[in-house]
Amino acid sequence: MSRKRRREKAKDLSADMQRCLQLLNTIQSRMDAVEFLEPVDWKGLGLDDYPKIVKHPMDLGTVESKLYDGKYKTIQAFAKDMRLVWENTMAYNIEESEIYATAESLLEFFDKKFEGIEEFVTRKKEKESKEETPAPPRKKSKVRTSEKKPEKEEKKSEKKQEKKKSEKKSKTPTHDTAKWKECEEILKSIMSKPEAEDFLYPVDWESAGLHDYPKLIKKPMDLGTVETKLQQKKYKTIEAYADDVRLVWKNAMTYNIEDSDIHQTAKKFLEMFEKKFKKLNKSIVSDEVKIKKEKQKFCDILRGIESNQKLASLVLMTQKLCPSAMEMKQGKEIVIQISKLDSTTIEKLMKAATED
Repeated sequence: MSRKRRREKAKDLSADMQRCLQLLNTIQSRMDAVEFLEPVDWKGLGLDDYPKIVKHPMDLGTVESKLYDGKYKTIQAFAKDMRLVWENTMAYNIEESEIYATAESLLEFFDKKFEGIEEFVTRKKEKESKEETPAPPRKKSKVRTSEKKPEKEEKKSEKKQEKKKSEKKSKTPTHDTAKWKECEEILKSIMSKPEAEDFLYPVDWESAGLHDYPKLIKKPMDLGTVETKLQQKKYKTIEAYADDVRLVWKNAMTYNIEDSDIHQTAKKFLEMFEKKFKKLNKSIVSDEVKIKKEKQKFCDILRGIESNQKLASLVLMTQKLCPSAMEMKQGKEIVIQISKLDSTTIEKLMKAATED
């Protein structure tokens, strides 16, 4: 299969299976995995007892083909075949042999890395479960329908509820879905690359014996953590998101020497990210300039409206679409804070203002 075809097939894989593919590619690139890349040629090697001992042969190349072809329905099915590669080797070869030790080492490496994939899938399922859980049914009121509140008290209660709704709506931060979606796409495109494997999870410095890591890296960061924060909308601005992504690469470049592969890979990813983020930032600035011009145009239109009925209609419309932009001055004067209007509201108000 050509490299181009592999990239195309990889895009069709689910997020779970893409992580499995990244782990598989990492193992395939190891020098000690060479013996496990293709099926065992037991006939050519004269291993006539091999089929009697190994009932279900497996190799990394076959796992890769099944992965690209969508044969694995769960990450557990993928893991089962991966483990089978080394379990077969350990079943056929004696414990003192070099190939047995290599298989044991690779199995241990796989299990450790696979834990990170399982954690990712668990977090994702918990998130989806929360989103899909229906709200509990509302209890019926014990108050009889014939029993009404006094008219004054009822109106007061309605006004209070309206005020709470307005305050809640005004405090809700605006979330430009298109821009955040693009941030997700940038992150996803980076995470899907095989060479990004070392940056997907937090650095396990204790197991790796990197005891000086916490002294040099004060704020650890990894792409998986960025992805989680992005999905949970923890970032207030796209700059905060960008700072965390940069931190992933900068930490790697700080800890590792310049000539190392990991330093150079991090440097390459940092440059790639900056290029993509610059393009995104450019579009945001362009949108902001456009919105500013639209707001100025709306101000000019408002000044030219002589009909009190038209003005009252626009005020009511603003109150409904963007209550946070409304301000009541002394003497019952109503002021529309144009700077607080979002682009969608501006567009609707301009359309209403110019209609005959």
